[in-house]
Amino acid sequence: MNRQLLTVAVLLLNVAVSSGTAHYPSVDSLAPASLDVATLILQLDAPDPIVRVKAARALQWPTTPSRDASDSLPALTLALEDEDVVVFFPDFGVEYLTTGSEAAMALADLSDTAIPFLRLVLEQPEPSYGQRQAIRALGAIVDADRNDWHASAGAVLRLVMNDLRRDESLRVGAALELGARGERDAVPMLIRGLRRMDVDGSRTMRLLAQLGDRLAVQPLIAVLANGDAITRQLAAEALGKIGDPVSIDALRATLISDLWWPTRVEDAVALGRLGDRAYPELLQALHDVNDVQGAAAAALGRIGDPAAAAALGDALTRDNGWVAAEALVNLGEFGYTTLVDKLRAPDVEVRQTAAGAFKWMQKTRPLATIAALSPVVASNDDPRVRARAILSLPPGVPDELLPRLTAALSDRDKQVRSAATRWFRTREEYLRQQLREERRR
Repeated sequence: MNRQLLTVAVLLLNVAVSSGTAHYPSVDSLAPASLDVATLILQLDAPDPIVRVKAARALQWPTTPSRDASDSLPALTLALEDEDVVVFFPDFGVEYLTTGSEAAMALADLSDTAIPFLRLVLEQPEPSYGQRQAIRALGAIVDADRNDWHASAGAVLRLVMNDLRRDESLRVGAALELGARGERDAVPMLIRGLRRMDVDGSRTMRLLAQLGDRLAVQPLIAVLANGDAITRQLAAEALGKIGDPVSIDALRATLISDLWWPTRVEDAVALGRLGDRAYPELLQALHDVNDVQGAAAAALGRIGDPAAAAALGDALTRDNGWVAAEALVNLGEFGYTTLVDKLRAPDVEVRQTAAGAFKWMQKTRPLATIAALSPVVASNDDPRVRARAILSLPPGVPDELLPRLTAALSDRDKQVRSAATRWFRTREEYLRQQLREERRR
């Protein structure tokens, strides 16, 4: 059907819809009508694409209340086919807009009134830009009564997705909208979309991760092995969120082989979620670039394999030493022993990082923390190390350590004095809290 026939069909449909009783959400108190809708409708057919885009956007709610914009249904439906790109430069970034994309959102604002018009566009035999925009509009239509996605729009999208005679890109587009609403029936079509260059691969993989269906694991592994840089990164992220151990070997392989470091970061994060031991690839990643180091250290801490203690201890010297330190805390006794050993390391930064790691043990292992840090507080170590040790002490220290902490208030080094002052304030609040609890008993 050519554009002339479609125009006639749209106008006839508008007459049929107008003769019935339509429901519109009440927006009287939100956005008073302030624009001439008739003028905006004429501008949708202006020679200048900027004028057309601005007119379509102005017809969106709340700029133009839906009770007034309903007169624009035929014009907006025809405008869906307008794919001339206009570039806008807002305060941040760049926007690439078309009249068709803006008209789709204006039609979505008209809720169920727009559905017959969108169905009419989708009934055309040849796939088109307008049909893709109609699918977007259906995905954005909300039922005003329930403040939820419109069931009738979902029904139309399911028909499109399941129609084997339709162009596959349109079926995948419908699946994207359905998947965004949590409909797991869309998964097989989303998987098919992974192989298409004309489909938003990043959105597809994020939806597959969100839906968590294991049917997607093998296709995502294929993308992880053979996709471009961005899609490999997104595939690794999706595999980690789906959480199927089948993907562990593929993630391990690309953690050491992928040239795109963001993919290696996502590999490490995913292995931290799925893994059950300190894989050699994760230990090797502790020597990678900074972001990968941090992700690998966090993953090893999450897995909690004591075999990683020595490697994480060595990683305290690197830029992500704090991540490695926190990971050691998660390794229990093995991590504790490694941190105590690192308090005697030749490198002052390693000692400082190790001392600071004990702050994560204040509540879970207060006595062990006091035993490890008391010698540091009483020593003549570097002021940075002593200050960090003081701040990592729990407030309930034994009385015999208090004279050392009191002496730190007049230490020659400003960092030590400041740390001691902060610690005593914490202790005062701790003692007040204890007193309040005793009075309540």
